[in-house]
Amino acid sequence: MKKRCSENYAWLKNSRRKIAILLSINRPMTKTEIENKVRNDLSLSEKSNIRLKGFILRKLIFCLNPDSREGRVYGLTDEGHVLAVRVSKEKGISWNYSNPDIDWNIFGWIACGKRRRKKLKDIVSSGKAITSKPTPEHKSSELIKDTPRSYKYRLLVEFCKKGLLSKSVEKGISIYKPTEKAVLMAELLKS
Repeated sequence: MKKRCSENYAWLKNSRRKIAILLSINRPMTKTEIENKVRNDLSLSEKSNIRLKGFILRKLIFCLNPDSREGRVYGLTDEGHVLAVRVSKEKGISWNYSNPDIDWNIFGWIACGKRRRKKLKDIVSSGKAITSKPTPEHKSSELIKDTPRSYKYRLLVEFCKKGLLSKSVEKGISIYKPTEKAVLMAELLKS
């Protein structure tokens, strides 16, 4: 492993972009998140593309949800983590990696959908329940049309199926509240 690690270090050291890609992964991320972070760090144009294949072939990163067709999430391998720590120390950069224990298939599904991502962030950040009808107890809650054709309603049902929202019914009114899983995912999407 030491030989492979030194070969990977030599491959990595020759490119500012490769170093930026590796150090941008401070938690499991989608390819789009990695691209956006690298573009900001290196001031690249919108058209510049990030290729992760070399990192995957060298076993520096891996896909946490390889069966997903959309929203694939990539994290660092042990070797990738060792190299990132080494490079960050050499550059004098503070860097750490966190890998929370969550369902990466659900995270990828949320992260790749702009409306899903926004809706989950809104639900969690508001701290309010979502109801189907106005009630005195939930005056400040968000209202939704409780019809199957409404996109918001379908999304809430999907969030409930995936364990991101809990649904309760009081006096014929549906009340949706975020679960701890939703709060953790929303926190990850913010960072």
